[in-house]
Amino acid sequence: MDVGKGVIYVDVPPVLDSFINNLAKAIRFKEYVSITESLKRKILGNGGFDEQSRFSRVLDAFERGARKYEAKNSKPPVLILDNISGRVHDLKTYGNKIKIEGATFEVIRKIVLSDIKNNFHQAQMMKGEANHVIGKTIVQKMVENEKIPFDTFIELVNNKKIADELLQANVFSYNPKNETVTFQSRATEVFVKEVFT
Repeated sequence: MDVGKGVIYVDVPPVLDSFINNLAKAIRFKEYVSITESLKRKILGNGGFDEQSRFSRVLDAFERGARKYEAKNSKPPVLILDNISGRVHDLKTYGNKIKIEGATFEVIRKIVLSDIKNNFHQAQMMKGEANHVIGKTIVQKMVENEKIPFDTFIELVNNKKIADELLQANVFSYNPKNETVTFQSRATEVFVKEVFT
């Protein structure tokens, strides 16, 4: 959604596919598919481009639009990526459970830990799941150091697709400024120390 002239607001959901869609919508990105490509898709049964190339196309469109905007207005556009609104919503929900429903701290704690457990299941990191061994190794490193360099994270995972899945599942958080990976939240650290083995 546009907030003002030269300002583009994009909600950043935890799933990359949704982020691509939100960014495309915010910049009014229209997918162009040639007739040849359309026929190729129908004949070969290919449903569409892969998401990585779509992501690249959306970013390219944003960069082109940003250059045009800057040339016309002598200042760059501002892209606001909102990745906090979900947490604010969670805090409000938990606050209402305490205020309206009279829930105790322990009840809220169980709800939060259950939500985090669902994130670990989404990352397939619980015992017996596909990424348990990799996840356990990363968790042990983070418990020792609180954060690990992104290069170490990639090296430990040794698979870019799995690394992306782990980051998308809201278990870990990547900080591009200092190139580190941490737990998504303090509550995730509590879960790791008390539940995850």
